[in-house]
Amino acid sequence: MAEYKTIHYNIDKRIATITLKRPEVGNSIDYLTAKEMRDALEYSEKLSDVRVIVIKGDSKFFCSGTDLNYLLKLREFGLEENKYDTEFSADLLIDIQKNSKLIIALVEGYALGYGWALAQSCDLVIASENATFGLPELKRGFLPLMAFSVLINHIGQAKLKQLIYSTESINAKQAYDLDLIYKLFPTQNFGNLAYDEIEKIMDRITGGGIGVIKKLFVDANKMPMEPALKFTARMLAHARNTQEYLIGIDSFFKNEILKW
Repeated sequence: MAEYKTIHYNIDKRIATITLKRPEVGNSIDYLTAKEMRDALEYSEKLSDVRVIVIKGDSKFFCSGTDLNYLLKLREFGLEENKYDTEFSADLLIDIQKNSKLIIALVEGYALGYGWALAQSCDLVIASENATFGLPELKRGFLPLMAFSVLINHIGQAKLKQLIYSTESINAKQAYDLDLIYKLFPTQNFGNLAYDEIEKIMDRITGGGIGVIKKLFVDANKMPMEPALKFTARMLAHARNTQEYLIGIDSFFKNEILKW
């Protein structure tokens, strides 16, 4: 595993945690940060003892978006260089959605612009009551295109238009009411409460099936009904030959509650 400059990476109790450590710039994302996060995601996916990947920031910022200092450098880039950079940023969000592990965002403080897209690309969002979500790009002359591509699948056009055109942020309770947050915990002791919840999730569900379900969300969701059903049928046929599937059937007939 590489040594990282912009993130902290550790594994504990089957959970790999990727922590953004750029507080001086609001945990914003530049090319190096995206590269290191992609590397950590790929490394975590290969580890059989890792069940869940957590992405988090600190108590003030989850992620404030794209690094503005980095954007100043991009003014010197040509079209092809900018295309490579923007596609690399998109690839980070795609990596999260296609990774076979369950990925959970722990959001404290601000998740803005690309930072909100980063959180919402994860499979679940657990947030602190002090969390704030927003798309402030238009008032800076930028375009919230990454967030648009992610959020349009979560909240629909009407609400997304309001968020984009008003540039107003919403608090954690408002995000929870929009079904964007799985669990909302008090700011005090948030970390312990969040990780306790993650351990409960790991106990309840099998790890091997997560990748299959995520593939359905990414691929089958875009298909017409008939090819989608054929696709899921093939996935199910493969799943029936796994050890976890056989254990599940056995436990059902024995009336046992499994703890994975």
